[in-house]
Amino acid sequence: MDWILSITTVIGMILIGYKSNKGHVVLILNQGLWAWFAISTENHGLLPLTVILFFVYLRNWWVWRKEDENRLWDESRDNKFSPFFD
Repeated sequence: MDWILSITTVIGMILIGYKSNKGHVVLILNQGLWAWFAISTENHGLLPLTVILFFVYLRNWWVWRKEDENRLWDESRDNKFSPFFD
């Protein structure tokens, strides 16, 4: 199971490297699986890192989402033809 979770972590990081917001979703969900794994195997030492990474991934997803919204807003404003805006 830990190999599958590790591979999923790598896949999420690769997706982020390609600037895909799906990578953040994969990593956030993956931390839930890591928490389940840590509890079920009694590896409680993994829990602090899992919780920290969950919030780091959540924050990063939130920041990227906001940046995408701002970029899309700017692009939609720039693409409208209007004689009043140059």
